[in-house]
Amino acid sequence: MKTLYPWVKNCHYRISAKAIIKNNKGEIALCLKRMLVNWVNQEKWDIPGWGIEHWEDIATAIRRETYEETGLIVTHISPQPLYFFLWESAAWDTPLVLACYEVTVQDFDFDVSDECLDMQFFTLEEALKADTYCMVTDALKEIKKLYWDF
Repeated sequence: MKTLYPWVKNCHYRISAKAIIKNNKGEIALCLKRMLVNWVNQEKWDIPGWGIEHWEDIATAIRRETYEETGLIVTHISPQPLYFFLWESAAWDTPLVLACYEVTVQDFDFDVSDECLDMQFFTLEEALKADTYCMVTDALKEIKKLYWDF
């Protein structure tokens, strides 16, 4: 099968809905998550959100994931993604599609969960220097290129 975009594989992709939460200073929220990568538990910073279930639309997934991870209630989701990209790594069996949406939350009263050990706000420059999962670093670099005033 020929494709217009040769880097897009003809396979199953895991779609990850990510919530870009900004405070009144323009800093973005990152969650400290523990994930199994290459059969090793790692604790690194990540953008809130994760996989879309088969029965969900993206808005439902963003609301659910944000609440499950942080206890925060999403009140608004941007009508289109801030950034949408394909990501692949030897650490994951399935290629990922990251759909990053800017969201507004009711308040910043974060709750620790099994999925999110901590949440802090970072400037984009600080986030790029933080110990994040590589897909997060890649997403933030692309967002910086597109939205230099982010």
